[in-house]
Amino acid sequence: MSLDQPLPDVKPLSHSADGFLDGRLTIEQPKKGFRAGLDSVLLGASVMQSKGRILDLGAGAGVAGLVALANNPGLEAVFVDNDPALVDLCRRNIERNGFGGRAVAEFADAAAGKGIEAAAFDVVIANPPFYDPASHTVSPGAPAAHAQKDTLIGDWVKTAARALKPGGNAIFVHHAKSLDLVRGALAVHFGKVKVQPLAPYAGARPIRVLLRGGQGSGEIILPPVSVHSSRGGPFSPEIEAALRGRTPFHWNTPQSVPR
Repeated sequence: MSLDQPLPDVKPLSHSADGFLDGRLTIEQPKKGFRAGLDSVLLGASVMQSKGRILDLGAGAGVAGLVALANNPGLEAVFVDNDPALVDLCRRNIERNGFGGRAVAEFADAAAGKGIEAAAFDVVIANPPFYDPASHTVSPGAPAAHAQKDTLIGDWVKTAARALKPGGNAIFVHHAKSLDLVRGALAVHFGKVKVQPLAPYAGARPIRVLLRGGQGSGEIILPPVSVHSSRGGPFSPEIEAALRGRTPFHWNTPQSVPR
């Protein structure tokens, strides 16, 4: 594998070095803009593929894919992003954490899918950009912009489905308020969709969802996983174990729901 693919002009980013998986990973991230945290770690920790190839769509600094590599020594990975500065940063993170022989970072657009191998991956993971109504002020032109962003989800899912080998699966993390949108997009390309809601604490409304599209039929809605043991309390044991890299993130017991 090579890290020598040329990039468009790269503008330097101001970044910080952050530890993940109890210090097993040290990853540089931009100080401003999107910064990977719980969502990205749980996305990567949801990969339980002992060997094969994974694709991290819209990888950014590479946190999710690097977590998957750290947890599964038999995996190789391709990281793609449409921001040259982030691709450059991801490449440095790959080398810094000792995965140069198992991973590459490439410039590609997750929505357009151009330059991404078809039928080449066992697992595709993605943390697409999303609009969080709780943290944004709506401007007069916002509804059209949000609708445009919504259509991107379908494009990302289409790219993921095209990149997968037969029998492979795609894992997405997204805002819970967009659940219907994302699971609808997955249902177009995958026979089976599994949904794992993430709630801040027991009894609270989920704020994030992990979704897995794969071979089979029907939809499975899992009971929510509590991120914290109580409101304002520490992480729940299963989340703590995944964040520290002690175990993969095991999703809850299924509850079948007919489609």
